[in-house]
Amino acid sequence: MNNFSSRKIRSRPPRKPLSEKAKHNIAAAIILILVVLVLYIMGVRLLSKLSSSRILGWFSGMVGKNLLVDEQNHTNILLLGVGGEGHEGKDLTDTIIVASIDQTNSWVSMLSIPRDLYVESTLGGSRVNRLYEKGKDKWGSEQGLDFTRATLEEVLDIPIHYSIKVDFEAFEEIIDAVDGIDVYVEQNINDPEYPRDGTYEFEPFYLSKGLQHLDGKTALKYVRSRHSSSDFDRSRRQHEALLAFKKKAKEENLLGKKSFLKELYYSLNDHVETNFSLRELVTLADFAARWNSDQFTSATLSDEPIFRGGLLYPPLRERFGGAYVLLPAGDSYDALRYFIQLIFYGPRNIERFPLAVLNGTETSGLAAKARNILNRFGIKFAALGNARTQTLATTTWYPVSPDAGPLAEFLQKLIPGSIQTAVPEEYRQNPKFADAKIILELGADAMPVIEKLDIFKNVVELKAPAAGTTTNE
Repeated sequence: MNNFSSRKIRSRPPRKPLSEKAKHNIAAAIILILVVLVLYIMGVRLLSKLSSSRILGWFSGMVGKNLLVDEQNHTNILLLGVGGEGHEGKDLTDTIIVASIDQTNSWVSMLSIPRDLYVESTLGGSRVNRLYEKGKDKWGSEQGLDFTRATLEEVLDIPIHYSIKVDFEAFEEIIDAVDGIDVYVEQNINDPEYPRDGTYEFEPFYLSKGLQHLDGKTALKYVRSRHSSSDFDRSRRQHEALLAFKKKAKEENLLGKKSFLKELYYSLNDHVETNFSLRELVTLADFAARWNSDQFTSATLSDEPIFRGGLLYPPLRERFGGAYVLLPAGDSYDALRYFIQLIFYGPRNIERFPLAVLNGTETSGLAAKARNILNRFGIKFAALGNARTQTLATTTWYPVSPDAGPLAEFLQKLIPGSIQTAVPEEYRQNPKFADAKIILELGADAMPVIEKLDIFKNVVELKAPAAGTTTNE
């Protein structure tokens, strides 16, 4: 295999939070990539007479091979998008997503990683989007892809079993295979410096706000343009385009049409690379055919500390030769890795369990600090307040209802404390906490924990409690 020595990953990682619409788009992108890849590998002949779902179910039972899983029965997949031949930075992976398939509960979780995440590897420090390029230059494409996967395993501290790489031309061909897609452009795009492929020159690209029908070339420009927008916006447009493709393919039953499958097969033949075996892809396709796409969780890492996934910050550029990079706030991967554990392995639909945070100490602002910390992990809040007393020595988690217990247990790993099912009567009777499904009562033992978890204290000043407040919250 590869001659990798043990990797030292220093503290450093990613960027902006996704809207609810973008979260759905990520899920759609994953479904699309997995299904299309399977059709590519299997070819057209096996599917010419039967629908994709029927043949995949039958073929999986005959020759499918169980996917690799971790100790929690999850299969983790790295999805990479590169420019490919004829594009500037052809081997830079500007789309980086890790997907985790919970085989027990048929649940898919996804994490988008910004390209500016800075990592250390045996090939030196760089943005994460250069890992594949560097690995390919040293060992070739196949081993470069494996090097990228193995490095991100160490950065994220999870096993990553498989990797898939696709290029821009595959994207363009896929869109043309369905005779274009319809997307709603949220604002005018006016990019006078869109790169002309194969040259160092530019060409103007303009797209009006509103519903637009895009062919492959235009759709590619739509998802690639960076002018007057952030990389977060560009990522959102990528997800929207893939969602539009999935919607059209489903509405017109294109996956059951021989002519469409032939176009996909020949289009993707030279533009996809993966370490999945054929039999593993058959099994994956069978899962995709049976999977309820409502069963998913998605998130992105960002440098916005008041939002979910906001665990990163941009350091001074002079530290990195003038380059813009993102590092983990607090210069530790601990919070980032806990976030990944919560997204991939934690309880599902955590937004159903709003949290009330109560300060049981005389330290002003402790509950607000705890709220800011937990907010970065996607926890919803019902209320802040003071506990029944300000002399509590120990922290307690109260799941108000039994179904909130698993989330309380998971959060207790972040802010340790005992878990008690008998909620104090004064909390039950307080209308301020009526919507809370979990109550966190902070004691003195929580103060050093919250101080350690306050990873932005030396990076950015968060909003202080409103003036004139009389509580210790």
